[in-house]
Amino acid sequence: MPSPLQVVTNRFQSLSRPSRNGEETRFTKVTRTVPVDIILEIAQRLTSLGALLDFGLISRSTYHILLPTLYAHVQLDSNDQCRATLSYLAREPDVAIFVKSLVVRPNHRIWDSNAHQEEQDEAWIADLVSLIAAQGKFRLLESFHWDGMEVPKDRLWLKLRTFCPRLRHIGCSVGQNPLQGESELFKFVNLAGFSLTSHTCNFRHHRSFHQVTPEETDLPNSLWTMLLENSPQLEHLVLNGRQDHLWRISRVSEGRWPAMRKLSLGCHAGGINNHQPFREFLSVHPLLRDITLTGLRFEPWDVSEETSLLDVPAVEVYTGFWPIHRSTISYPMYKSIKSVTAYHVMWIPSSWMMTTVFPTLKKKLPSLTSLSMSVEFRSRVGVTTLDFFRSLFSSCPSLTHLELLSSSHFDLEDFATALEDAPSLATFTLVKVPKLASEDMTRSAVRLLRHKPSLRSFTIAHVCPWRRSEEFLVKHKGIYEMIPGPAGIPSSIFVSETAHKRGQRQTRRYRLDLSDVATS
Repeated sequence: MPSPLQVVTNRFQSLSRPSRNGEETRFTKVTRTVPVDIILEIAQRLTSLGALLDFGLISRSTYHILLPTLYAHVQLDSNDQCRATLSYLAREPDVAIFVKSLVVRPNHRIWDSNAHQEEQDEAWIADLVSLIAAQGKFRLLESFHWDGMEVPKDRLWLKLRTFCPRLRHIGCSVGQNPLQGESELFKFVNLAGFSLTSHTCNFRHHRSFHQVTPEETDLPNSLWTMLLENSPQLEHLVLNGRQDHLWRISRVSEGRWPAMRKLSLGCHAGGINNHQPFREFLSVHPLLRDITLTGLRFEPWDVSEETSLLDVPAVEVYTGFWPIHRSTISYPMYKSIKSVTAYHVMWIPSSWMMTTVFPTLKKKLPSLTSLSMSVEFRSRVGVTTLDFFRSLFSSCPSLTHLELLSSSHFDLEDFATALEDAPSLATFTLVKVPKLASEDMTRSAVRLLRHKPSLRSFTIAHVCPWRRSEEFLVKHKGIYEMIPGPAGIPSSIFVSETAHKRGQRQTRRYRLDLSDVATS
């Protein structure tokens, strides 16, 4: 039975936008009498930015109340978003002041339409961020992440460090240009989080990782000084090179960060996982809850059995090779692990997962509630997609969230049928290659919901044919959020769909009444 506040939240979420002719609706008048704390409480319970924005558009007063919430976390994933939003923030200091977290991704390729767009001048984007910071408009900024093709000029880091006194989380991507030891990027102090990643970490130039003869590079001493000496309360650390250009990161074993909770070591030069200093490093960081170990030189059995999980018994989130890839009698049970993102350098066929991985999931990972993995469905191996999904769900009875990336087509009807074997599943993301004459995505979403009305939200993405998870390009994406009726049963869906058509990305957002849709 939903609480009274949840009933009110559902009512707000189910409302359509205000009249376009500017006339004040009856509900708009009512919202002006609702206390501010109630409006903010409802906003916190809305599950998406789209729903939050629609809530804010109910009235001008509601919009202004929600401005701090709407702009607290800004993520710009395209050139158009970077130009439009940053220009707006530069013009509106009363809005920019609310930004606490900013992610800037110029020239980010995830939508296939981006392939036809001109590259954005990243220096212009960086200068605009610098200008806003220098004017004191980002003085509440706590986290900044740059994900461009190259490291921006020092001016950006200098302005952020000078005019953003609360900034404690920094992230930056690295391109082809070498890192400079004297860079302003490495002069921050008292960081709580730091991320350094290559712009690409894939096999774009290599058919097999066995053929890779990568370069190995030492990271600047100034970076290690910033991390090891000047940031004693570091909580999050991400170091992820490229598989054709690896970083030597063995000095991470020298770190003693008692507050560390998240460690991610991706593509890098080998030599730390079998060394005693790294084992000692893990053992003296008991608060570690989230570990990612996907380095090219990591052997799966070393990572999962000897180093990462056994030395950090309280880890809850694991990203790396399957920690249960070998079914041996002596293999330990990882009771604390709740979330696994399975990583492989090559695509894994569904038949192998059913015979090797799934039989041990329930036994070795009894607390698993979230799973992300990549799979390839092969039609000639005698295993249907329905068999695959039923085997998966029966092996993970407590699963509440699933993320599945497929390099091939599979029938959504099989997934929908298998949902009856997933009693706890509430959210999921499916990434798949569609057939040429694929059915309407919204109709598919309605059919999925009717198979399992207890779903809260889910995402379906149609992508171009791809082989590496870092390289897929989205053609069509739909996000569907359930809007419960008076009895708690979904009566409508909040729909946000984005598609690439005629070289342009088009988005539509609306509320769909389930009684108006036929799925046959």
